[in-house]
Amino acid sequence: MRKLFLVVLFFVAYSNAFSWGQNGHRIVGAIAESYLTPTAKQNLQKLLGNERLSMVGTYMDFIRSDDKYRHMGPWHYCTIPDGKTYEEAGTPDKGDVIVTIERLLKELETKQFTDGDELLAVKMLVHLIGDIHQPLHVGNGKDKGGNDIDVEFFWEKSNLHRVWDVGIIKDQ
Repeated sequence: MRKLFLVVLFFVAYSNAFSWGQNGHRIVGAIAESYLTPTAKQNLQKLLGNERLSMVGTYMDFIRSDDKYRHMGPWHYCTIPDGKTYEEAGTPDKGDVIVTIERLLKELETKQFTDGDELLAVKMLVHLIGDIHQPLHVGNGKDKGGNDIDVEFFWEKSNLHRVWDVGIIKDQ
């Protein structure tokens, strides 16, 4: 399982599709599926049942509005102040996308899960690997991931984060 997600992480790091929203997360999952070995596909299908990796990548955004999962909000991004490295900035008390990905990989390897079970860990990992590769999910925090930057995209008012998340894919 760890090899599967390292392959996903490697591929996504070098892909050119850097906008995520619902379609972006599904594209990340579909690309990952295409790189699975037959054994990994079979094992993953046992875990996912009727779901596909391409469809579970949106799960963390879906559950985000549920109070039960609200604590996971900071796991979608990483803030590194200007002039500091990630190590110098330190990990926030509530965690971030980097620490959460590392934790999920370890949990999938050891089968000891903090939040839920193996299925939830896979859904979260697929989502967060997509999130960390959306450029505005890793930043200095001054503009709230581009949400505070107003832009006009194809004659519609928006913000930079929304354009990256959905606008670029939707209007291609």
